Amino acid sequence: NTGNTFSANEMLLHVDKNGQGVVEIFYLNLMYQAYRNSNNDIEGVFFFAVNVTEQVLSRKKIEDSEKQYRMIVETAQEGIWVIDEENRTVFVNKKMTEILEYTQEEMMGKTNLYFKDEEGQKAALINFARRKSGIAETFESTFITKSGRHIITKKSTNPLFDENGTYKGTLAMVTDVTESRKIEKKLITSEASLKEAQVLAQIGNWEIDLKTKKQLWSDELYKILGLDKEEVSPSTKLYRSLIHPDDVSLVEEKIIKPVRQFKGYACEYRLLLKSGHVKYVYAESKFEFDEKNQPIRVYGVLQDITVQKLAEIERTIMVNDLIQRNKALEQFNYIVSHNLRAPIANILGFSNALNDKTYPENIREEFLPRLITSVSKLDEVTRDLNDILLVKQKINEVKEELSLSKMVQNIKVSIQHLMDQYKVDIHADFTEVDKLMSIKTFIHSIFYNLITNSIKYRSPKKPLIEIRSHKVSSGIQLVFSDNGLGFDLNKNKDNVFGLYKRFHRNIEGKGIGLFMTKSQIETLGGNIQVWSELNKGTTFKIYLPY
Repeated sequence: NTGNTFSANEMLLHVDKNGQGVVEIFYLNLMYQAYRNSNNDIEGVFFFAVNVTEQVLSRKKIEDSEKQYRMIVETAQEGIWVIDEENRTVFVNKKMTEILEYTQEEMMGKTNLYFKDEEGQKAALINFARRKSGIAETFESTFITKSGRHIITKKSTNPLFDENGTYKGTLAMVTDVTESRKIEKKLITSEASLKEAQVLAQIGNWEIDLKTKKQLWSDELYKILGLDKEEVSPSTKLYRSLIHPDDVSLVEEKIIKPVRQFKGYACEYRLLLKSGHVKYVYAESKFEFDEKNQPIRVYGVLQDITVQKLAEIERTIMVNDLIQRNKALEQFNYIVSHNLRAPIANILGFSNALNDKTYPENIREEFLPRLITSVSKLDEVTRDLNDILLVKQKINEVKEELSLSKMVQNIKVSIQHLMDQYKVDIHADFTEVDKLMSIKTFIHSIFYNLITNSIKYRSPKKPLIEIRSHKVSSGIQLVFSDNGLGFDLNKNKDNVFGLYKRFHRNIEGKGIGLFMTKSQIETLGGNIQVWSELNKGTTFKIYLPY
């Protein structure tokens, strides 16, 4: 009616195209224009329309994609840097400007050489040539920020080519790894220091992830265990196979039982390495729990304390040796003050009496046999002292492999007359241990003294002597039992192994046998214990180290 033309581009219309109530979306370029007759009167309307729905939807999809892409680019945690074929910056995202501390405007048009020192520029030119040849790669690159800081970045670079294969530039994804490299360097330094400390302290560490069952052992732990890291995989089974057989029960009690209850432990024990060497170790562990108090990790340390332990053992041996020497001095003092002084005083008295002419001849003749008796007693005590001194001297004798069964058999042959006379039975069982490396004279003396001692203080009924051997921790245990007279241990426990101590005065003896036996055993590094009850027999238990 007005004659004014109306036009629109990409006008959104909702059209029920088929008249069935189903509305479709259309985008139209359209025009309404009046047409006139010859009198210039409006007679109708021309309607021109072009359906551009497909083009509009395609463009909107591209725009949305570009919008999404730009959002990703701008919010990316990596710097994005695009340079052209002249190495000039044509695009950087926000993260890239944060990394280099420049604005986008300041970076645009600048080559990447602008942000590097002289050495870095040389490397950049080489890399630029590699991009032009089509090489994509990831490497570390150093830049100088606007504030002058030197930063280390990780760059993933991809060359860009047009449809003709002409190089058009490079797209780079840039990550600032300066802090992580510093942390890595500190970690490497820390790990190196830890390794040095572990080597110096001979401490290895380990951990087990209780969910994956994966185990990690430190290099020093492999070294302590005498294992090659390249040849074995860490496992609990492998470690347990190295525990000294004599310490398995200790480990079960002190370590394995607490571990089953998710408790840490601290314990000392021994390892028997594949090489045959024995090591003393100190082990300690702790558990780590999650928020539900469920164990998720167990970790611990293992320290080689062999040197300290052997030094401690040596100190103990030295202290015990000093104690024994002190006891020996006390015994010598006792012998000198009691057993030597009396016969010497008698000898001096009788000698003076023999020289005294005031005594009649017949009286002086009576002094002579008493003098001889005193001299014999002095000689006996002197020989006892000599035997005691020989115990310490014989420790330097060469050790040899001895058969305990053969030794007992030889002793039985040598005392066969006593066994027949008193109808003595000797039962020996060396099935557990028969061979022993030791000093033959000492072991023979120990066996001989204990066997003859049992015969001397035998049972009035049928005498029985039983000898057994047992394998114990780092040594052998010998058990001598009899059914003889025994003695009251409560009254005499401090005098059992004393010099010249006797509990049955009606039986001939000097009281030196058990003293000598104990001295020989202790000289060999062992010990002896006794159990006895009056009229019920006596049992001696001897420990000797291998």
